[in-house]
Amino acid sequence: MALTGNFSFAGSYAFLKEILKKNKNLKTVIIVNNVYSWQENVKFSGFDYISQQKNFFLKYLNYLDKNLYEIKNFYFNLIFNKSKKDYSNLIINDFMKHGVKISEDAKIVFESKDFNKNKSHFLKKILKLCIEFNIKCIYLHGPIYEKSCNDKNIEFFNRINQELNSLKILYDKEIKCLTYDQIGDSLYHTSAKYKDYLTNIYYKKYIKLSKNY
Repeated sequence: MALTGNFSFAGSYAFLKEILKKNKNLKTVIIVNNVYSWQENVKFSGFDYISQQKNFFLKYLNYLDKNLYEIKNFYFNLIFNKSKKDYSNLIINDFMKHGVKISEDAKIVFESKDFNKNKSHFLKKILKLCIEFNIKCIYLHGPIYEKSCNDKNIEFFNRINQELNSLKILYDKEIKCLTYDQIGDSLYHTSAKYKDYLTNIYYKKYIKLSKNY
């Protein structure tokens, strides 16, 4: 099972708890998280939202306002708009349609002082569940646009790895840097046409780490 970037650690923890209520024989959890999130505040509301959400379609999806609007619009067109018979404009290569591609000069500078160590609050809880249920737990950095893969951000990236080291989680130190052609509508969203390419890269990361588990 993969817990990917669209979930906060809080939402991922709630999601994993829900899954384990129905399947206690889960063998592997792969956490793929973007580096950007390590400067955000802990989303305690993410746990509450996922745990209490009753809507079938929204329960396991991120609660962020932007995503919530896009998700509602997606399902409205998919289910309720009977005039539309071709849904290919809503899904591209098995991806929910992204927004406008970012500009080629887009980038972000990650300041080491903005690293939020408290961000691992719910990650620690995920690891505790992995230990409790004897689950192989692996952490992978999500991809990011190459304009932000620069020397100015190395200190911040190293700080993330230091935190992961302290948690004693098996992880891959490398951050996959994407070219402009490979990037989508944000600094850490892959273009839909490169889905298979990136999936293969992350599969190889998983296989390599699994051998050391």
